[in-house]
Amino acid sequence: MKAEEAMNLLGAGRLVPADEHKVQQLVVSLKEELKTEYARIQPLKAQELMSAVESAIYCPAIIDAWANNPKFTKLHANTRPNADKWFDPLHNVSSAMAYGLSSLEGYVQRH
Repeated sequence: MKAEEAMNLLGAGRLVPADEHKVQQLVVSLKEELKTEYARIQPLKAQELMSAVESAIYCPAIIDAWANNPKFTKLHANTRPNADKWFDPLHNVSSAMAYGLSSLEGYVQRH
């Protein structure tokens, strides 16, 4: 996942310019994807059309990763990556999505 890849690069120590650029690209891409998905799931009409699994598992994961993670939404990906400021918001995205995936896997195993 993009968040983990960015966290691995940030945790590796001093970033070379190519790795800085890679982290920036990952953050931009991740922000675009989450923002798009969050906007897609927000209208009440969209929620009414969702399956029970999507509304119970997928939506909360997106909401936690995006709307409940303001430090991530406010990251300026055009600035130099800073592990002290970027790692926790990326970890929050990773955790929210991992929890959603784990919940989905549990649901699939039960059904």
